[in-house]
Amino acid sequence: MNKGKRQSKLHRTKDQRDALVRNLASSLFIHGKIESSKAKLKHAQPYIEKMITRARRNTLSDRRFINAHIADKAAKRLVDEIGPAMKKRDGGYTRVLSVGHKTISAIPSAIMELVSMPEVKEVKKEKKSTKSAEKKPATAEKKTSTAASKTTGPKKK
Repeated sequence: MNKGKRQSKLHRTKDQRDALVRNLASSLFIHGKIESSKAKLKHAQPYIEKMITRARRNTLSDRRFINAHIADKAAKRLVDEIGPAMKKRDGGYTRVLSVGHKTISAIPSAIMELVSMPEVKEVKKEKKSTKSAEKKPATAEKKTSTAASKTTGPKKK
């Protein structure tokens, strides 16, 4: 008998649960930390641990399995960065920390993060901030030049 080995259904069909777990895993591998309900994270944790174990082994069949089940960006980061960083650990790659309850629905929420995580490189945010910083002074100069022309008034003959 399989008593006590049933996982929660999360009020979803099997396909929806599979998609949810894959999306949570992809987000965790890309960002290094995710926040969701505690039940969802506890449901996804064994799947994520097994994916990291496959990334540690890094055989051809493991890489094909990883690429078939999670997003491309997440799969690349998992195999190239996270797998080698977890080589010395014998399991327990993730931790789930309770952070309280959601204010509207009172559902317990939690954060899942990788235990020994390599630094997340966020190049896109840096590029956006430099572009916006360059644009702001240019618009300020235009405003001052138009304001100066308006204050001088009409030309006298």
